[in-house]
Amino acid sequence: MRSTHDEMEESPEIYYCPYCSASADADNWYTAQQIEYIQQQAIAEIVSPNLYRLQEQIEQVASTDLFRVEMNVPRLVEPEPLMEFNDMIRLASPCHVEEPIKVDEQWNQEVACVMCGTRYPMDEVRTLSREEVGEKLRMEREEREHPNVFVSHASEDKDRFVRAFATQLREKGIEAWVDEWEICPGDSLVQKIYDAGIGAAQAVLIVLSRNSVDKPWIKDELDISVIRKIEEGMRIIPIVLDDCRIPTALRATLHVKIPDLNNFDAQLSSIVDTLYGRSKKPALGSAPAYIQNPSEQIPGLSRIDSLLLKMAGDKAMENGDGFGIQTSEMLSQAAQQDISPYQFYESLTVLGDSHYLELKRSSYTEPSDPKLREMVRGGVPFFSITIDGFEKYAKAYIPEYKAIVRDVHLQIANEGKSDSASIASAIEQPLLVVEHVLELLDRSGDIRLLREFNGGITTRFMNPSPRLRRRLEQWDTASGNGRS
Repeated sequence: MRSTHDEMEESPEIYYCPYCSASADADNWYTAQQIEYIQQQAIAEIVSPNLYRLQEQIEQVASTDLFRVEMNVPRLVEPEPLMEFNDMIRLASPCHVEEPIKVDEQWNQEVACVMCGTRYPMDEVRTLSREEVGEKLRMEREEREHPNVFVSHASEDKDRFVRAFATQLREKGIEAWVDEWEICPGDSLVQKIYDAGIGAAQAVLIVLSRNSVDKPWIKDELDISVIRKIEEGMRIIPIVLDDCRIPTALRATLHVKIPDLNNFDAQLSSIVDTLYGRSKKPALGSAPAYIQNPSEQIPGLSRIDSLLLKMAGDKAMENGDGFGIQTSEMLSQAAQQDISPYQFYESLTVLGDSHYLELKRSSYTEPSDPKLREMVRGGVPFFSITIDGFEKYAKAYIPEYKAIVRDVHLQIANEGKSDSASIASAIEQPLLVVEHVLELLDRSGDIRLLREFNGGITTRFMNPSPRLRRRLEQWDTASGNGRS
């Protein structure tokens, strides 16, 4: 089990609820609406795919369509921004006056300090006036604009480094506290150094050298600084001038080495960036387009697999058949979704191995990358979408697809239609979709397809099975019982 000290070292920003004194890291406080949103995300990303797979298995078992299970994922509702109500008041706790507590003005029970969790009766905390709140906000703004730092050092290092270094800090807007600039004749050294200096600083810069590491004053300043670091998360930055002993309390802290006391611009810039909270970390960009794409993800397939199958199905609908889809064209479309060539060919291979696509392999040079060619086991100039692949596509992306399937059954069983063109015309649906449904019926033995070649291909069929009419009756019965 980790000690409290270890936890504070790893996560110094721990805050307490003013009402119940519960504690958590700064990043782990949520409103009720935010918690509900996180739970919805978990359902959508973890539970729903398993439910969809269960639905698919049930539908395969229930091939007669006597019953059907449909899973609906609740729409995620983004939580509203956190707002502070007008009837909240600010209170100053005795232990951390500089960190006000905000509570409902009707609250009359104990309140807890947000910094340490100490509980106080309401009559022991002081209500802050509007002027005091404004002054605190002004000081906080000034601290952000001009960070306060205390420069702990030995007097022997002033001329050779400290004075020039602190001067340049001030030139860059940082309020550097150096004793010769702050302490006047008659001032209390203890009050000036420990209260006005270290006590008001957002960071302490400790200049370590052969002159300073054994100085009693430096040791005392380090002790106070370490206590503030533990209790309040204040930053300590060791600046090493010589090959000297590093105090034990600072050995686990990243230090700044000054190899040339006459040229420390790079080290100064690094410290200034740290004090202003600037980072060299590149800015976060937007999520890849395929992540943001609103298209439904097909159960059992990854998001990229689903998008590639959708692109193939859309192309088949555009062409009027699912054959000869150009790989290069699909690769270009995938690039617009921020899908890399590697991701594209990996997905292409997965869909091919799953028999959703039929890859036409050859000695063709696409892809040119040997590793990609090895993955797809040769060149793939074009591919076709299979019956199973188009069925996946149709269920996910063709509106009212199940109604279309039923209409095809009605045209065969009730209207006596015997070719795909007349059915497509009657129900006003794409010929490709109708022929796909007929191919499924042929594969299940419900009809027998015949293709005629007379200047074009005409799909006819014969010997419709009585199962078609029985299936329609079962659908009607299920619908009458209130099931869809």
